[in-house]
Amino acid sequence: MAGIDFSQTTFDHRCMLVLVLPVGNIPRQQFQRIYTLLRSRYQRVSLPNANRVVRLKFVQNVHAHESRIWGTLHMHKHVLGLFCIGDLTKTNDQFAQLNQKFQDTLTQYSETLFDSRFIIMTDQSLPDQTEAIVINLQNYQHVLSTAIPEFGASLFWILDSKRVEKLNEKPDKMTMLKISLENDSGSQDDSGYKKKCAGRNKKRLGDLCLLANLSYDALSHYAAAVDGLRSANDLLWLASALEGICAATIICKSKYCPRGDYVLTPGSAAVLPEGKGRRSPSFNAVATKDDNAVATVPSLNANLLSTNDVIERYLEAIKIYNRINVAPLIELEANIKLANVLASADKKVETSETLMRILYTNYPLSEEQKIQRYCFVSHIYEKINFGRKAAFISRIASMQCLSRNITNHPWIAVYSLMKKALKGYNLHPDFQLCAKDRSGWPALQLHVLKELIMCSRHLNDPAIASRLLIFILQFMDSSLSDSDKQTYCALLEMQSKNITGSPYQFTFNRNYGSQPMAMTMFPCIIQFTIVPLPTQLRPVKMLANTDSDNQNCFIFSALQKRSTKGKTDEIPITIQNETLRVEIKLVNPMPLEVKVSKMTLLVDDIAFDPHPAAIALPPKSEPVSMMLTGIPCSKGKLHILGYSSQVFGLNSLCTSTFCNESLRREIDVIPALPLIRISSTLSPGFVVTTSNEIQTLVTNLTTYTGER
Repeated sequence: MAGIDFSQTTFDHRCMLVLVLPVGNIPRQQFQRIYTLLRSRYQRVSLPNANRVVRLKFVQNVHAHESRIWGTLHMHKHVLGLFCIGDLTKTNDQFAQLNQKFQDTLTQYSETLFDSRFIIMTDQSLPDQTEAIVINLQNYQHVLSTAIPEFGASLFWILDSKRVEKLNEKPDKMTMLKISLENDSGSQDDSGYKKKCAGRNKKRLGDLCLLANLSYDALSHYAAAVDGLRSANDLLWLASALEGICAATIICKSKYCPRGDYVLTPGSAAVLPEGKGRRSPSFNAVATKDDNAVATVPSLNANLLSTNDVIERYLEAIKIYNRINVAPLIELEANIKLANVLASADKKVETSETLMRILYTNYPLSEEQKIQRYCFVSHIYEKINFGRKAAFISRIASMQCLSRNITNHPWIAVYSLMKKALKGYNLHPDFQLCAKDRSGWPALQLHVLKELIMCSRHLNDPAIASRLLIFILQFMDSSLSDSDKQTYCALLEMQSKNITGSPYQFTFNRNYGSQPMAMTMFPCIIQFTIVPLPTQLRPVKMLANTDSDNQNCFIFSALQKRSTKGKTDEIPITIQNETLRVEIKLVNPMPLEVKVSKMTLLVDDIAFDPHPAAIALPPKSEPVSMMLTGIPCSKGKLHILGYSSQVFGLNSLCTSTFCNESLRREIDVIPALPLIRISSTLSPGFVVTTSNEIQTLVTNLTTYTGER
């Protein structure tokens, strides 16, 4: 089955295809490290000692037969370069065996290859006659930084020589280009045969110019090829030439300037830049000249197509592919490239129609390719702001991962795709953000969340399942019946038994991007009050003695500042090493008993010794009062951030970030004051007690040093 690259774009027409293959028993991680380096750093290579640029596209999977067939029609599909990577450091492979496998691979792709390289990872010396590139884990980046430009230069000069040869080829010396799926093109003496031969060679010359980054030259050759092939009724090659002229136009309009920026213009005509531009993925960006050309833009604008013309040419090519029924693969790839073009042009309806053609194609795909197709369609829908369709297709992709034809289901990929779809259902991956602004379709949201819970259980990560269950119970309770709430609570308690972590928060797998979630709705705190100190412990501010006459004197002045006394909230005061009491009122909205244990205050800035408390709340209870206590161990500003509790076996931090901001309080902790103990021989009748406060009739007491 042919491989389809759903990440391809129109810009691939200017990239030379380089196949990267492992040879022998090289560890997958080492091979992937080198392959990732090649794709990320060497897609655009400046040739040494030349003001030229070559673009390379590194791939891992290309079928040799497919490359030979469709590479004749589209030159950028030919495998022009080959990298084989072997390892002798951690394997028992011998160099002779690896070299033989490399030679076998060369033979397989010899019809299209321009050049190749054999890379060996080893710490030992190799035979002198070998041409392999020797690297190791310490110097492979440095070695490749020299080898890749040299390899790119080799590909480029071979390509350029073929371009010059094709450019100078006489009409009577031209050979008919054809793919193996075509029928006989007719007699050589036929005029239609000669038109086909000339048109196909013009199309091939356009491909060579585009790969050599001579996009304006390619544009003129493609235009000539379209005219010749249309007159000869050569449909397959006409469609490929139409694709070529569209690709050349888009590349001309979004070319890198010499300084590496795009020059943006609102129209489709190329203009000279007036100052520095900015990078943009839109193909309305226009450059001043080719990377490898010296001609100016205004003289080459005749063949440039407008945006609507590009779309029309692409649609015409796709209709031709569909009509001749010999190129379903090329038709699918043309639709993929057209979808990217339409999305960049912000044509939403046309983009959606193209994506529907991609979804309902009759071309046989493997299970992995079907998943890639759905992911591509979802990405394009998201790009044009069709969020609900993107979520729907992403969810289909996750279900495709569970196909019967896949033996080992990739549950991590399923979870990632399902999580990506949450935004389209008005569910943010960070559920705490969407908790404050609830909207959407509750029944559909519940269904998606249930699927995520199932996926997390297959991942053996009970923390994710617990997080999802907490969100359902707290913020979707209006859509749940009492029996549903009991079921979810029982499932939450069962999942909590498998969670191990710190005493106040969950331990989540960071690979899945989950964060802890506080349980603030069961129980729900409706009142949070700081209890004042007892009377005998309250500090009293001492007023200075003043003359009684001066106390009755009042002077008014219009210039005096107005007093702000009474307008600001007084900061509560507590005493170091004395018990701080906070009274709370709890409500249980659940239809079952909720046992709350290890409930303590959360504070910061100073040392604090909390006293855990516990309570059992009956189903759907009325407000129940409870006291949280603790002892501040030092003086300063004590900030109460919230509380921690254990419910259904889960420990959670309920701070003001997750619940009501009124839970955040500030208390001034002062040093402990001296306590005086006074005993009196007065009879009990002189002492009156009211409201747990002692009021004594003794108002003055004189003591002397050492007196008892």
